[in-house]
Amino acid sequence: MTDRERDRDRDRDRIRDRERKRRRDKDDRDRERDKGDRERDKGDRERDKGDRDRERDKDDRDRDREREREREREREREKDERDRDDRVRSKRSRSRSPDRGRSRHARSPSPSERSHRRRHHRTPSPDQPRKRHRRESAEEEHKETKKAVSDFVDGIAMEQQQKQKDNGGEAEGDEDELEMMKMLGIPVGFDSTKGKPVAGADVSGVRAVTKRQPRQYMNRRGGFNRPLPAERNR
Repeated sequence: MTDRERDRDRDRDRIRDRERKRRRDKDDRDRERDKGDRERDKGDRERDKGDRDRERDKDDRDRDREREREREREREREKDERDRDDRVRSKRSRSRSPDRGRSRHARSPSPSERSHRRRHHRTPSPDQPRKRHRRESAEEEHKETKKAVSDFVDGIAMEQQQKQKDNGGEAEGDEDELEMMKMLGIPVGFDSTKGKPVAGADVSGVRAVTKRQPRQYMNRRGGFNRPLPAERNR
């Protein structure tokens, strides 16, 4: 074997060793990278598990707190109901007559006696005087209205009779008819106002209604950022 061939073999072995070492280094780097990824994934899983555990503990604490508040509200509600029952019971005991408690062992009256006693010893209601006063006021108002209508009708009838006496004519209706009309509340002796001046009939007034003219602010000629024109009514 010549020196040239020996050098060639030596170079080939050196290149092969270099390639083998490079592959070994690459495999080591890949293994290190995979190990780092696995450790990172494990850390993420541990972190997620810790977060889930904390969330679960927080939910459990919230549920326990809500359950405790519900029990507290239930106790408050029961206490309010007991207080209300006590107040009602005390009010009933105060409103109960002491004579009734003393005569509990005495002879109880019969149903007929109780009804007779209630009928003859009924306590007058405070609304009865008010109703009676309202009824009397309505009756007095009705009487006053009826008297005013009667006086008005009598005045018109007397005026008509006076006119007929002044004119020398005789009354068209008799006294019975006038009395019947007065009882029915029918006015008699009305005359027409046609062609006659009536005070207050020439009063008049005008109510003028004006509408505001709308003013345009946007999309005006010359731009919109200018003072608005004066208001006008139409």
